[in-house]
Amino acid sequence: MFEITPLFIYKFVFVTEIAVAETLFALRLRRRARFPLRLALSLAGVYVVALLFPAVIPNAAYVSLMFVVLFASTVGALCVCFKESVWAILFCAVASYTIQHLACLLYDLFIALFLSDVSLGAYGMEMDAEFTLWNLLLYVIAYFPVYYVAYFLFARTLGRNENFAIGNVPLLLITGVVLLVDVVFGLVVKYEYPADGGTLFLCMFYLCNALCCAVVLVLQFGLLDRKNLRFERDVLNSLLAKERDRFEQSKRNYEFLGVKCHDLRHWIKAAEQGDFDKKALSEMESAVAKYDALLRTGNAALDIILSEKCEKCDEAHVAFTCIADGKSLDFMSEADIYSLVGNMTENAIEYVSAFGEEDKRFVRLMLRRSGAFVSLRTENYFEGELKLKNGLPQTTKNGGLHGYGTKSMRMITEKYGGTLDFSAEDGIFAVTALFLQKGR
Repeated sequence: MFEITPLFIYKFVFVTEIAVAETLFALRLRRRARFPLRLALSLAGVYVVALLFPAVIPNAAYVSLMFVVLFASTVGALCVCFKESVWAILFCAVASYTIQHLACLLYDLFIALFLSDVSLGAYGMEMDAEFTLWNLLLYVIAYFPVYYVAYFLFARTLGRNENFAIGNVPLLLITGVVLLVDVVFGLVVKYEYPADGGTLFLCMFYLCNALCCAVVLVLQFGLLDRKNLRFERDVLNSLLAKERDRFEQSKRNYEFLGVKCHDLRHWIKAAEQGDFDKKALSEMESAVAKYDALLRTGNAALDIILSEKCEKCDEAHVAFTCIADGKSLDFMSEADIYSLVGNMTENAIEYVSAFGEEDKRFVRLMLRRSGAFVSLRTENYFEGELKLKNGLPQTTKNGGLHGYGTKSMRMITEKYGGTLDFSAEDGIFAVTALFLQKGR
């Protein structure tokens, strides 16, 4: 029923190579329910398609169609197995196909260089060549390093549950380029190149085609990085805008409270001379005392955020100590002070609030100037091991916005030419923002 030819056999080799390449990326995808069953049925379906697609016409157009159909069947299998958008799956599949083709080109290059073989080989219809141990060795040398390097350079950089679709139009363009380069160009040369044409041109073609594959991979993942950076920028700008609004509201509240407290002092003195509800009078005196107890650092924005955090610490029974020269932050906008100090203290308060022991529930803030340097530092109790990724602590929480607080802190620090450092030593976690103010 089926004529056993090199091309017939290569259909199964091809889908296996694609499947292995797709596995590199599939480790990052969200699996659907009953994944083992879906995987088994999908793989069976892919190999059935490979079995049933006739390998009867040895020319570039027909074989190109065959490879496109086989590739499409693996995309369908990924859709069945993984709970991702079609675009995210196509992103992984295109990258996988490019990696497979890059390895295939290296193998063909090695065959041409070391065995001087320019025949159709696996794409032919005649069983006229043996697959020797030399072929196997060159196959391993070509495929294993490419897949290994591709995993560490590309697949491993993708975050779990990350949305790595780069957009419909760019992905469709890249898909078209990949299919054109990976399938059509290569097969045209394979079938049209004369058997006595020598190896120089063929080797140059393989090298150029391999370079195209590498460029496509860099472009594809470069677009992904750009999309992620753009998304992070939008999120951080949104968070900063909300914090600016919150600061302005807090500023208005404290200014209003200051005016009212001034009036209340006179009113309380007058009320003390007459018949007045002592309980109500006591509550008003407490409110005035609370206003008088607000931190006075010499910087209005710093006073507001520290007063808010002091109140939060009181409610959470967290000891909060502060030594701050607020005037040393005069070079920074009020909104940025509010956001930076707010994030630094909020993370510390949230962490220590989980401990029951009183001696572990503390947060310290120090702000001082030393010569041309301004140092802003928070400290809190810490247990465990500090793990950093790209210079920022790795969050253990799930959720779309976790981790953006530290990114916001770094963005604000770098905006003013400073550095942000995270450290953990002797049970103390410290965040230090250091600024150099020249000419001061």
